[in-house]
Amino acid sequence: MYVVGLTGGIGSGKSSVAAWLRERGLDVFDADREIHALYADPALRAQIAGQLGGTGAGPEGVDRRQIAALVFADPAALSRLENILYPALKARWQAARAAAAMRGAPALIYDVPLLYEKGLTADVDAVWVVYATPAQQLERTMARSGLTAVEVEARLAAQMPLAAKVRRADTVIRNDGTWAETEAQLLNLLATLPGGGPMPPRNTDFARNGTP
Repeated sequence: MYVVGLTGGIGSGKSSVAAWLRERGLDVFDADREIHALYADPALRAQIAGQLGGTGAGPEGVDRRQIAALVFADPAALSRLENILYPALKARWQAARAAAAMRGAPALIYDVPLLYEKGLTADVDAVWVVYATPAQQLERTMARSGLTAVEVEARLAAQMPLAAKVRRADTVIRNDGTWAETEAQLLNLLATLPGGGPMPPRNTDFARNGTP
């Protein structure tokens, strides 16, 4: 089974790309969705509340915005939160990968924002990075989330710069134009997956000439 790591930066359009791939029948493991599911676990919420001084997590649920405001301003708090979430997420990923392999899925998309930051590239055969300009990232995130520019920039600062991800990618999906242009790239990429043709080449041209 061929595993693609799909990543990008906040506001780059990664989730839209993942949804498009899922609609076309690909298996997609959505790390953000799985973390949302983990927050429903009362035991995990209790751990979060204990580690973050009760902020944002209690018996009735999780206030993700309150937690985000704390951890993006405090790297130590972010590390404590990730030490709770990521082992549980890894277990879910391994189970999903095993299940897809047992079903005979030819390809699996690992949709994870912090693929590079968390050293997860060994789990995949190739990395696809979704690219948008920094201005687009800021504008799109503010429009969809209601966050302020300061809040969005704090989240951007907590991630590897998108330009750095582009330089390391096997394939770059440019989402800085129209969606029709993005979709044309995705249709070409589908043909490179198992059963459709050769795998994507290394991203040498974009890394050399297109890096913002």
